[in-house]
Amino acid sequence: MAMFSVARAADLQPGQMRVVEISNKKVLLLHTTDGHWGAYDAACPHAGGPLEKGALCGTHLICPWHKGCFSASDGAVLEPPSLESLRSYFLEVSEDEIRIDPDRTNLKKDAPDRRKINSKSNQTFVVLGAGAAGTAAVRELRALGFAGRLVMISREQRSPYDRTLLSKMYLSGQIDSSQLPLQPKSLLSDCQVEFIVAEIHCVDSAKHTIGFKNGFPALHYDELLVATGGKPKPLPLPNSNSQPFVLRNVEDADRLIAAAEGAKSAVMIGASFISMEVASALLERGLAVTIISRDRIPLIKQLGAEMGQLILEKHVKKGIRFLLQADVLEISHDRSASNVRLKNGQELKADLVVTGIGIEPATEFLRDVPRNEDQSLSVDAFMRVLGVDSMYAAGDLANFPLPGSNNQRARIEHWRVAQQQAKTAAANMMGLEHPYEKVPYFWTYHYGVRYEFFGRIPDQRKLYIEGDLEEPKFVAAYLADGRCDAVFAANRERETASLLDHMQREGSPSLKTLKAILNSFSVAVRSL
Repeated sequence: MAMFSVARAADLQPGQMRVVEISNKKVLLLHTTDGHWGAYDAACPHAGGPLEKGALCGTHLICPWHKGCFSASDGAVLEPPSLESLRSYFLEVSEDEIRIDPDRTNLKKDAPDRRKINSKSNQTFVVLGAGAAGTAAVRELRALGFAGRLVMISREQRSPYDRTLLSKMYLSGQIDSSQLPLQPKSLLSDCQVEFIVAEIHCVDSAKHTIGFKNGFPALHYDELLVATGGKPKPLPLPNSNSQPFVLRNVEDADRLIAAAEGAKSAVMIGASFISMEVASALLERGLAVTIISRDRIPLIKQLGAEMGQLILEKHVKKGIRFLLQADVLEISHDRSASNVRLKNGQELKADLVVTGIGIEPATEFLRDVPRNEDQSLSVDAFMRVLGVDSMYAAGDLANFPLPGSNNQRARIEHWRVAQQQAKTAAANMMGLEHPYEKVPYFWTYHYGVRYEFFGRIPDQRKLYIEGDLEEPKFVAAYLADGRCDAVFAANRERETASLLDHMQREGSPSLKTLKAILNSFSVAVRSL
């Protein structure tokens, strides 16, 4: 046993952490407010985020980049996007000296509730979809001790990968396909998951069977999680002879990259988050980009007018052209270019046209299951599909009751939300009766800046801003009745980690509490 002295106990006050290096290995040393000392991997397992730049909130350690949450007591993963725990290192405090053995490690794999659960070893659980929700579900089921047959069904041959990176970094060329997988390739084998590549014909919810189009025999299930996500909405243009590019999977991205080679101009239809990210990626590839949107301000429904205008101005300064409050009438294609004609008579020529007007839930195979007008599935707080036995839903297709609201319902198309809902569904498939009670969080990436949003924007609100909008380095708080119900921020990742943790544990903070949290990080305060 080789113990290395890394610090004096007096060097680290309760609530502080630092990185130490032992034998060329970076280790995060932390001291919690309740007196616990811990030593863990210094990088988040999800994307390598530097944990020392995150927040230590009581017994929670939160990653700055995407807000993965870990137990400061043993490194166990508590919240996604990471699905893996932090490796912990043996540590001892002796006569004010902190010593670590880098060769004595432990990796927490079981979920905290595992001991309460029947393993259901004689049952078959099926997960439809291999995206963020599906992957989180199979990982959580095994962590909870499910010992039965576990099947994942996907239309894509690829093992689960991170779709959020397609528009954020893959399309711009910052990363390649080797950096897309959600988890190590061994995840499915480690979790003993049967991975079936097949297209589903229909689900018979009464008989608990799944039928396939490509010759697979029908599959019986005891519990079913529907996590098939969505598919890009088509443009309702019956007179057009050209279909725009879309971005939903790796193949879509590769086609778009190939088309961008040698292209000089692009038209984006829609000003969604993905559309704006694609626009910035194409601009970085040297294309002149025009965005057409029905909205008067991009992202106004998601962020409000003020912050939507901020994102608009950033794109305009980079060179993106916007045609707002505009409708596409027709798209045609000749030998040299695509022609986009608007309802106001204006015409645009472009080498390629991309549409990003949202998705529609992929639920067409659920013929005997009640679906909403938008084809989503209504679920209860436990992610159970209403009126259907042994069926759960998570992610883009789930219409769920908003926690803390007066029976308001929503469908949220955010990656981390899908993972959290899937973990909730997995717990309830195992009989735990855990409701979904998470604060929605997402991030978006534009020209090297990661913007974060969490909470729910109230209808009647005031906006309180601290920081510099131009840099950008700010926190914008959406206030109602003196409390912060939502936050939009850039380059304030430690503060947002602490704010998100507070909102999850204690609800919407008062303006006084919000200021105290921000001031606790010694950030210059400016109210606009």
